[in-house]
Amino acid sequence: MANITYNNPSAFAINDTVKDLISRVADATKNPDVVITSTLRTPEAQAKAMADNLYAGKRIRYRAPGAAVTKVFDDNCKKMARSEVEKLMVAEIERQAAMGQRVSLHCTTEELYRQCNIIDLSITRMKNPRDFTNALANEEKCRKIITPLSDVKYASAKVSVDANEPALHVEIMA
Repeated sequence: MANITYNNPSAFAINDTVKDLISRVADATKNPDVVITSTLRTPEAQAKAMADNLYAGKRIRYRAPGAAVTKVFDDNCKKMARSEVEKLMVAEIERQAAMGQRVSLHCTTEELYRQCNIIDLSITRMKNPRDFTNALANEEKCRKIITPLSDVKYASAKVSVDANEPALHVEIMA
């Protein structure tokens, strides 16, 4: 059985059936260790994750709500302290949520998250992340995967590549 761990002990736990699916796919693709780097996020955790990426020069492709938060960053990062920029980003995330928009699928209610787990997995901790991605994409409960690994042709339309994505982003129905 694959060893699945959280790099953040306070991370929201994924559904047991999702954990079992990940473990089964990891075993089948010879990935003995799988590290979950992110699950459900509060607006504050979402703003921090986005700021971490943006300050590091990584610009993930977001839809309009996420792009609005990125614009808040861009408009303020050179004239304010990081803590102040993140507060403004949180405010924009909450504004988007009040309009029924999600900045990231990670940033949602616990009720919705329990229906579809949004999980980031460390690719650097896997032995065979490409094999894992292809095998997971073949699973019926898997809705979507975003990978930074572009050196492979993925057979499933569920897989998309974003070189700026820092981890393997997976969406699995619970």
